[in-house]
Amino acid sequence: MIWNFDPVLFSLFGYEVRWYGLCFAMAFVVGRKIMRYFFVRHKQDPAQVDTLLLYVFISVLVGARIGHVLFYDPAYYFAHPIEILYLRQGGLASHGSAIGILIGIWLYARKSKYPYLWLLDRVVIAIALAGAFIRIGNFMNSEIYGKKTQGALGVIFAHTTNEYIDRSLQPEGVRFDAIVGSDSVRLTLIYKGNLSIDRAKQYTLPILRQLLATSQVAEHFALAQTPHTHAYHIRNYTHLELHLKAHARHPTQLYEALFALALFVLLFFLKKPYRPQEPNGRIFALFLILLWSFRFMIEFLKVPQEHFTPLAGLNMGQWLSIPFAVAGIGLWIWIRFSAHIQKT
Repeated sequence: MIWNFDPVLFSLFGYEVRWYGLCFAMAFVVGRKIMRYFFVRHKQDPAQVDTLLLYVFISVLVGARIGHVLFYDPAYYFAHPIEILYLRQGGLASHGSAIGILIGIWLYARKSKYPYLWLLDRVVIAIALAGAFIRIGNFMNSEIYGKKTQGALGVIFAHTTNEYIDRSLQPEGVRFDAIVGSDSVRLTLIYKGNLSIDRAKQYTLPILRQLLATSQVAEHFALAQTPHTHAYHIRNYTHLELHLKAHARHPTQLYEALFALALFVLLFFLKKPYRPQEPNGRIFALFLILLWSFRFMIEFLKVPQEHFTPLAGLNMGQWLSIPFAVAGIGLWIWIRFSAHIQKT
């Protein structure tokens, strides 16, 4: 599969609205409906949900940004502190957002007098579904992809290369086509005017070779020493075709989105509103164990996102996932032990 999707949904007065932003907004819209459902079923005031989500929204943004700064590129941001505020440039860490949410809900619990674990048991169900939306947004952005694969699920992320070609060669159009039975793709560059094949090659190949040598493009494509080229004319346009070697990668964004969706379904049906005697914290503990264990495992397939030398063969994302999973196991054991003490 060749993924060459434009991440920009539309532009308004020079401001780009991206699919990722839409997915992020949908996560909160759907999360609000889920939380209102739980509040109504438990005979609580649903108007409280909006205040709760305000705490969550602020804590997610602040925690995710600070987490990215501290965990993944502290040297750069300490040297350029003003760029910490440049959220549009990207850089949000899920581990940081998790810490932020825990703090934000704790602050809300103190103010509202709701039990902390009671809130967490319900918020994490909405968060699981929100995680699916966020990872779909990452897929739309062609970011946080996996390592190279020869498997049938491999995806060729072409959009970054497309952007470089547009800026450097300025063609009228760019098209990528799969070549069946090969790890190559056909790149078609469309120029206005009836150029000869020699002139088109003399203009295109040197610049294209430089582009394919850059790290961001070389992650996805390579150019053969003697690339197959073909040119033809349609009306007043010259179509120049070249074959590129493609590097298919694991679509880890979709793996995580599917897992998050499955986790949401599981937790939603485990959280039985008609069982008020169920100990608080059990759903939250299960969420921590399953989500962060999966995150630990999926990191083996992902391209590292940080400038971090692996320690004991584990990257930063894996080391940060371990405490969350261990905390979930500890909370689960504590709940079971407390329930046993109460029975005896």
